[in-house]
Amino acid sequence: MNTRLQALCDRMIENRDVLRGVFRWESDQFYPVCANLFCVRGVTPDPERLAAARSLLNAETGLFSNLRGHVRLPLICTLSMDEDPAERLRRIQDLYSALKGHFHASDYLAFAALSLSDQEGGREAAEERAWRLYRRMKAEHRFLTGEEDSLFAAILACSPRDDDALIADMEESYTLLRQTFRDGDSVQSVSHVLALDSRTPKEKAARLTDLYDALTLAGCKYGRGRELGALAALSLADAEIRTLAAEMAEAGAYLAEQKGWRGLLGFDRRTRAMHAAMLVTDLYLPAAGAETAAFSAAAGAAASAQATLAAVLAAQTACCVAACAAASSSSH
Repeated sequence: MNTRLQALCDRMIENRDVLRGVFRWESDQFYPVCANLFCVRGVTPDPERLAAARSLLNAETGLFSNLRGHVRLPLICTLSMDEDPAERLRRIQDLYSALKGHFHASDYLAFAALSLSDQEGGREAAEERAWRLYRRMKAEHRFLTGEEDSLFAAILACSPRDDDALIADMEESYTLLRQTFRDGDSVQSVSHVLALDSRTPKEKAARLTDLYDALTLAGCKYGRGRELGALAALSLADAEIRTLAAEMAEAGAYLAEQKGWRGLLGFDRRTRAMHAAMLVTDLYLPAAGAETAAFSAAAGAAASAQATLAAVLAAQTACCVAACAAASSSSH
């Protein structure tokens, strides 16, 4: 394993341990995902800032608010890294209220508000466009489109591509990938992830399929359910497929030896592989853009850098969706 990737793995584990020390009763599904939020920004979690952000959230939201649901820990972590946590929270609350004017309230919609709050420019029109995209997703796949798609619609609403191009891209990717992956719900989510990148659907579908096959050959069995979105995000990274597969296999093997991932009480194989995909995606994040959301790259930035930023945002989104679904299942 290369030293940068091992350092990323170790940093995520250290960040997770800090979070578990401050938040003892959160779902285990969210600790690694939230730990990775700090990895992407190159920041170490600060227990005092985390505690202050938690107090702020509790003071400014009601007990039954969706902002205190599954999004709670990612939201607190984000606030703790913000220079003005109170202003950031106010912006998130305003966005969530605006989104509720179109969508049903849900944990996924709270994640959408959090994601939109990190975008630069266009936020005022994003809620309308998210709803427009969601309705078109629903028209194409009435029974597959659900609450989690409101999160992807919100992220895609910040894309510089027009609605017709996004929908056509998603539909072509969906058709191509259903030939390999049978779970229609997961493939639809993957099609949303791939639409973040401007390459052709045929090229993107081929890269994802080739990466999945390369992982299988490397002895890394990857799931075909909700975790598939994180692999789709990794396939967008600007690197050779064989390199991505080798690094993912190495990261997965390394995590399998660490507390929290090893043994019967650790994360299962599919979740561990998803975490490995998330970490390898981080590896290709341009250092200069580490604190920049996917569609807020500076004007004139290289297309490859912007695509990689999109991949990181997509990986975080896919992992949050998978963690939210797993946490919801375990609570029932």
